[in-house]
Amino acid sequence: MIVIDNFLDPGTFYLLQDPILWKKPLASDFVEKDKEPHNDLIFNVIKESWERVSTLDNRIRNAYLDRAGIEMWTHIISPEGNKGLDWHIDKDETLYEKKGIIETPVYGSIFYCHQDISLVDDMGMLEIGIPPASERIKPLPNRLIVFKSGTPHRVTNGIETSPRKSIVSNIWNHSIDL
Repeated sequence: MIVIDNFLDPGTFYLLQDPILWKKPLASDFVEKDKEPHNDLIFNVIKESWERVSTLDNRIRNAYLDRAGIEMWTHIISPEGNKGLDWHIDKDETLYEKKGIIETPVYGSIFYCHQDISLVDDMGMLEIGIPPASERIKPLPNRLIVFKSGTPHRVTNGIETSPRKSIVSNIWNHSIDL
């Protein structure tokens, strides 16, 4: 797992605060490597995250360079709505629903876009791994986390006041249908 704090420069991080971006969460989308957009703010943040992390780990670099595409979506956890995520692994949901086969992405990332967050105790934490050996990571603003998304993970329940906003992506070594 790799964690990078203060990932984005202040100007780009500020652009992500635009309420229009967060009016409705971005649904899951798969972007093939040869069809990647160049003028999409959220996709550019995702691409920058993979390119930067690729300089830190050769396995991630190889997975990124050999990717078929990137799955991406945004997520909001707030007091009024979704308050957490139960234990799960990221997988090809369509393949699982149609054939019962579990295929997971090579790596996953989560980038926290909120400016501030009000946490009480362990609310809204990302937990990765099988308890009791799981790791807990605080959803600090401007923090990037990269991990093997086939590893069980969850988001603990509860956000007291401010929403927890994130951009999530997975690197796939084959195309997936959504």
